[in-house]
Amino acid sequence: MNRKTRDGSPAHERGIEWSELMGQARDRQQLIYRAVKPCAQEEPIMSTHENAELLVAWFRERASATVSEIVASGLMKSRTASDAVQYALRNGALERIVRSGASAKERVHYRTTGIALPAPRTQAGKLSFDGLLSAWGIVLEPPRLVSTGSRTHQISDSE
Repeated sequence: MNRKTRDGSPAHERGIEWSELMGQARDRQQLIYRAVKPCAQEEPIMSTHENAELLVAWFRERASATVSEIVASGLMKSRTASDAVQYALRNGALERIVRSGASAKERVHYRTTGIALPAPRTQAGKLSFDGLLSAWGIVLEPPRLVSTGSRTHQISDSE
């Protein structure tokens, strides 16, 4: 069967053997994550929202996990995992469980709350004040003013 990556190219053209992925993947989400990788050494460029969605799906099959366990699973790197966890926490999709008496790495666990992440922004980084200007009664396109002509005045330096 000819499997394709996210951009539509066959997986074998990218150096990804499907049977190899099947043998190495620890779970279904990791299999999906590895199948869309551009190449074996490169990390795919994903938004924090996409990483958080992947993480929440990964957490659905587990009771709880630490950031170290996420990284050890090969799902994502440490910084990416931390950012995705913080995003999911802010949006209520994950909750923090603090275990007193545990080591620093094992102290903070995370688990899903069952709350879905919000829809991703469609216009990331594109601000618009059009609605505010309209509410204040300021026209968006200024009217064209007709000029009757112009006059030139020259001031001379000599008396």
